[in-house]
Amino acid sequence: MISRLLCVAAAMSLTAGTPALADLATSIKTGKTVCTRATYVDKDRISCKVLAAKKIILLAMQSNYEDNRKGCASLARLLLHPDLKLDPGWSLVLKNTVIDRDKVVSCRF
Repeated sequence: MISRLLCVAAAMSLTAGTPALADLATSIKTGKTVCTRATYVDKDRISCKVLAAKKIILLAMQSNYEDNRKGCASLARLLLHPDLKLDPGWSLVLKNTVIDRDKVVSCRF
């Protein structure tokens, strides 16, 4: 499962980013870019949503809590690339699609 997180991370790092200003519209655009990159790896097993009102990018995939916990910070760090900007307070949330009762992992950007 950690390999799936690494594939998502690699896909996110290979494409162009968004404008440098970090306002709400830019944050939403960045979130959509992240979702596009994340689901490009495996559209059948990975889903992604931007929840602008909650300042969350929700990434759901077949992975376990421990892998999500280890991978969350790495994915969040990729978003600190100079071309990708988010308003302060945004979080990445990783959710297991196989076990509904599994804990979700959240990390701030």
